[in-house]
Amino acid sequence: MKKDVLQPKNFVMLTIAGLINAFGVTCFLYPVNLYDSGISGTSMLLAQVTPGYLSLSVFLLLLNFPLFLYGYKKMGISFTLYSVYAVFVYSMGTWIITDILPVDVTIASPLAEQDLLLCAIFGGLISGIGSGLTIRYGGAIDGVEILAILFSKKLGITEAKAYSVATFYENFSFEPKGKYVIKVCDGTACHVRKSIPILERLYSELGLSKEKVTTDDMLFTLETVSCLGACGLAPVLTVNDKVYPAMTPDAAAELIRELRGA
Repeated sequence: MKKDVLQPKNFVMLTIAGLINAFGVTCFLYPVNLYDSGISGTSMLLAQVTPGYLSLSVFLLLLNFPLFLYGYKKMGISFTLYSVYAVFVYSMGTWIITDILPVDVTIASPLAEQDLLLCAIFGGLISGIGSGLTIRYGGAIDGVEILAILFSKKLGITEAKAYSVATFYENFSFEPKGKYVIKVCDGTACHVRKSIPILERLYSELGLSKEKVTTDDMLFTLETVSCLGACGLAPVLTVNDKVYPAMTPDAAAELIRELRGA
């Protein structure tokens, strides 16, 4: 059997996978503002901050398209068609659940209400099953999964192993970061010495938040970490691994001005 021959069984399983993913995201994660990883998470965020006619399904299709073109060049036509079909089913599933079915998913999960723990557990588990089935039957349901598949083939490891490593370690990221990566320590020593006011001042200076961590001009990325190994110098932040000790909100704001003028 040629590798590029499309299998009807795969389309059946991809249909199931897409619907499973749509159910997990729209019925558990999306209603309580929990975000999936990769393109799905970005689509969920954009759908919540843009006009109503720009629905989750629209962003899923638009944002995945460029990565699927890249996947076509690297993986071939079968992989691309399977992936596009899976994302189409996923997008249509989210549209049907959010806009057609008599189910209110705007402020609470219809099955777990506003219990964040239950929503996170069941939403992650169900959408993970959908993503796994998609990969198992020759496609990818999210753009970043394409990158995981490419890495896995290049490194000779499974897709799941590549994806788990890339999402577990903080130094790895599927999202582009700014020229200056600022890490604010919020470990015990830094926290008691008022690292939070420093973080809030940086959010204000850069126009960022917990949800948006990189500036539009790609100059700054702002992150929090649990420890920088410099407790005696608390409160501490780093810029591209250069340590700045004994920081204050005013000192942090002055640092941002210096970096902008560099």
